[in-house]
Amino acid sequence: MRVFAFSAVLLFGIAALGGCESESSTSDDGRNVERAALDTLRITNAWVRPAPEGGVTALYLELHNRRATADTLMRVETPVSSRTELHTTVLHSDGTTGMRPLNNGLAVPTDTTTTLRPGGPHVMVYDVQPALVIGDSVRVTLHFGDLMHTVTAHVRPTPPQ
Repeated sequence: MRVFAFSAVLLFGIAALGGCESESSTSDDGRNVERAALDTLRITNAWVRPAPEGGVTALYLELHNRRATADTLMRVETPVSSRTELHTTVLHSDGTTGMRPLNNGLAVPTDTTTTLRPGGPHVMVYDVQPALVIGDSVRVTLHFGDLMHTVTAHVRPTPPQ
């Protein structure tokens, strides 16, 4: 009987912890978003480069918008930083590259995959606390026009294959 009770408690604990890694979405006012919205706006391959404590890094991911309407990624939050900015990479007339903030957000057209990547649009993460080490993972909340989506980004030096 003790083995059964212990097994039941262990199984319940594992099931509860398993839910900690799932993606979730809510509207910006805290309401749950219908499953259909989740199924049509997906975030995959989220990763962030390693960074020392107090350093700056970048976050990358893929946004798959299968919704009937276009959307806009307005801002990104993570518990490892009090400041993030959406940026894009630009080529200057002298051949050098630089970054430009996307103050009005990042357009995510309908029926497309928008990739945040090195050399393209990305999220800058400032004043990282604590240091991000290869193998760590970070919770990231993306705020769109009408919903929020929380995912886990893995700390790695290069994009996932």
